[in-house]
Amino acid sequence: MPFFFPDDEEAHDRLVLDSESLENLNYPIDTILEATTSELQSLRITATHVRSVPIRVYNNLTDLEIMFTNGDVEECVGLDIVFRHATALESLTLVGFIIPELFSFLPHSSTPCLPRLGSFRLSCELAEPSDIGVEEISSLCLFLQDRPLLRRLYLRIPCMTWYCTSRIILILKNLGGLEVLGLHTGRNSLGEHEVIEILVNNLSPKLHALHLAMNWGGETLLPLVSVRVLLPFPL
Repeated sequence: MPFFFPDDEEAHDRLVLDSESLENLNYPIDTILEATTSELQSLRITATHVRSVPIRVYNNLTDLEIMFTNGDVEECVGLDIVFRHATALESLTLVGFIIPELFSFLPHSSTPCLPRLGSFRLSCELAEPSDIGVEEISSLCLFLQDRPLLRRLYLRIPCMTWYCTSRIILILKNLGGLEVLGLHTGRNSLGEHEVIEILVNNLSPKLHALHLAMNWGGETLLPLVSVRVLLPFPL
């Protein structure tokens, strides 16, 4: 478990890397999983071990967390196996040193992949502004849109421009069942009134928990506070 999410405001929503744990990741996961029961439902692994997990394990998983520790293309090898065989997944988390190539593995919501998905978390580290752009965000939107069972969504891609952020915000209105939302709005300042209005107008009416991380340019936050009048929950 080389990554963890600290309960510390100084972390500013980012992951924290445990270097000591990272040095001890060379365990024989295939040997361990071969000895486990087929009833295993929850699994947390590093991306380099994805290809070592037996297909029978993926077939039964309902909760999967994959941690990307290297930030190279080699870590993406085997991700297609997850989307092809982990059809019972209800929760999927992808965190760490995410590279653009990962987004090409995300299946469109129109495909039968992950039909039971109710929770999705994507948290990116160390991505340069030019790394994750319009093409990658388009793939992410096609993966997320029209998923009626999705209840929890957390997206943190700090390098996004406002254009990419707005594309994600616009698909939120199609996620009518969304109850919990965590969103990092990217690198552009979003203190303007109309930006907050766009976000509020696209939130699910069922939403009861919202975590919003944004690049605040020093403008007044009163428009954000005033949306309490429009929403059935406190911010």
